[in-house]
Amino acid sequence: MPLAMLSQGESAVVKAIKWGTEMKKRLTGMGLIEGSLIKLVSSSGKDGFILDVKGSRLVVGRTVALKILVDNA
Repeated sequence: MPLAMLSQGESAVVKAIKWGTEMKKRLTGMGLIEGSLIKLVSSSGKDGFILDVKGSRLVVGRTVALKILVDNA
């Protein structure tokens, strides 16, 4: 399921990033690695998603959140 479908406070495992090579590299550089555990800290629904990735906060927009596929932890 897309990361955008997670509920606030829910944790998940990154399964795939369905975007081009450059965006995938960029997200990987920020810690969003396939197989890593993430937690949705906050979501405004349409503006952005605040994630906890390995103890750091990362904000992604809705378009990006729809391209990151996750499974429940």
